[in-house]
Amino acid sequence: MLPLKLRLAALAVVLMLLTLTLISLVSYHYVALAFAAQLDSALEDRAGEVLDNIAQMGPRFFSDPALQIAESARPQTVPVYVQIVDHTGNLRYSSDSLGRTVLPIDKNLLHQALKGATLTSDTSAGPAPGFHVRYAPLLRPDKSSDSVLQVGTPLAATESALALMRLLLISTTLLSSALVGLGVWITSSRTLAAVDRVARTAHMIELSQSLSERIPEDAGATDDEMARLVHTFNNMLDQIAAAFATQRQFVADSSHELRSPLTVIRGNLALLRRTGDPVERQAIERLIEDEAARMSRLIDNLLFLAQLSEIERQGATLDRRPVELDSLLLMVYQQARSMTDRHTILLGEEDAITIEGDHDQLQQLLLNLVDNAIKYTPAGGTIVLSLEREGTHALLSVSDTGIGIPAADLPHIFSRFYRVDKARSRGIGGAGLGLSIVASIAASHGGLVQVESTPGAGSRFLVRLPCALAQPEPPASKSLARVRTIARVLSVGRGPH
Repeated sequence: MLPLKLRLAALAVVLMLLTLTLISLVSYHYVALAFAAQLDSALEDRAGEVLDNIAQMGPRFFSDPALQIAESARPQTVPVYVQIVDHTGNLRYSSDSLGRTVLPIDKNLLHQALKGATLTSDTSAGPAPGFHVRYAPLLRPDKSSDSVLQVGTPLAATESALALMRLLLISTTLLSSALVGLGVWITSSRTLAAVDRVARTAHMIELSQSLSERIPEDAGATDDEMARLVHTFNNMLDQIAAAFATQRQFVADSSHELRSPLTVIRGNLALLRRTGDPVERQAIERLIEDEAARMSRLIDNLLFLAQLSEIERQGATLDRRPVELDSLLLMVYQQARSMTDRHTILLGEEDAITIEGDHDQLQQLLLNLVDNAIKYTPAGGTIVLSLEREGTHALLSVSDTGIGIPAADLPHIFSRFYRVDKARSRGIGGAGLGLSIVASIAASHGGLVQVESTPGAGSRFLVRLPCALAQPEPPASKSLARVRTIARVLSVGRGPH
């Protein structure tokens, strides 16, 4: 198959040829018609003058061969010759301007003119350009006709002008088409060079399996389609490389996290086979159960993150339904009280707010934040759950009086498998996925997570979610919600745990 740039150039040439040929044919046709109309007008005017002159001379013109026809008093744009022939075609009169030249005679037109018709035709006596001749009958006083008036003009000038026009049109058409083809060839060569670079880079990536290759971007290039193509392709490679790096890191971290409990389980199983002490066997079994539970939680979290990533990749939406956040917060508060007996769990502000979302995922979001607060808050510390309305957003917050987070670690705490204190986190059962799940759930609901922390003084995690209702809730509804919350809390018991 021919190269694309050659096909584009050939197509441009063909289209240009067709367009210019059509324009040339139309132009030539109308110019030829204009020349013919000009000649016809000159012949008609001169024939009228001759007939008027003959009419003024009357019968003397037919009886006295020496009488001459007066020359035209009008300025002539083309030379016009006058000739009179009889019914046999013999010359009876010719103007002095003709000299020895004789206007060609068409016998058929001559006979038609003798019958009274006025005709115009191009006639030629040889290969040279002929004459444009008008035939008109000459009527005697008795209305009979035995002679015909011929008024003619040479076609040489007209044919030369039309020949020059044909030459100009043909040469212009061919030259313009060639220039357009050359221009398209050069432009497409430069334009397709970027596409070729993209193809070569993609082929090199395919062969080397390396995502480090990039297409050079010309700093001085204009912001045209090809420059944007190269820039977009490089950005796409950056994103793919980052995604592969994240995937490799994710697989490595997952393998490492799963290998640890498996190693502990295998080691304790071997120890379990060797020991016969019932107390020691029971301790080993509890340790195996704890590690198996830890591995199960890790797998569940990984599967949950994979599901959220798939939903985000496919652009799918959650099964959104109205969720009363105040009721959800109370439910999580009750669960938090049962999760620890070494911390004080409190309810802060609790506005009556409804959002559109997935109830189970939002519950997991809060539980993960509470679990994180419990893990990193020393015994005797306080954890506060709150819900407030801020304009058209709901603000869920979980505050603690724990160890806090160093400022250098704050930008990374929502990354998968990231732990501020890796040794301590693994010791308390953390795998670094809880906060990543929180961020993913918030993002899937159109929200975001923020954190404020002071090392040694505690942390506050704030989840901002869009409300289902655009208008803020009236103060009266807020007060009623607070009363309902207090009543529900009193019904289940409230206080430090």
